[in-house]
Amino acid sequence: RWKVVRILVTEGTLLGVIGGLLGAGIGVIVTAIVQKVGIVMPPPPGAVFEWVAQPALVPSAVLSAFILAVVTSILASIWPSVKAVKMEITASLRVSN
Repeated sequence: RWKVVRILVTEGTLLGVIGGLLGAGIGVIVTAIVQKVGIVMPPPPGAVFEWVAQPALVPSAVLSAFILAVVTSILASIWPSVKAVKMEITASLRVSN
């Protein structure tokens, strides 16, 4: 039975890794584009001139976001997989319908 838990948690982990890589990759690409183009911001209250925001790409933030995605997917897959293993097969079929 615990092999099933391991399989389901492994699947959740792989989905988290894939999602984290895709999310981090898209975030890096979008940040690089916005760095080159910039975002024109309205002047703050009392000021007259606009300013251009250019976000910085911080590698530690990208790594933190990736790790958060993986850890969240692992934690989110543990409880349902343990619950599924404890159910009788016929009961789980009735619940899914």
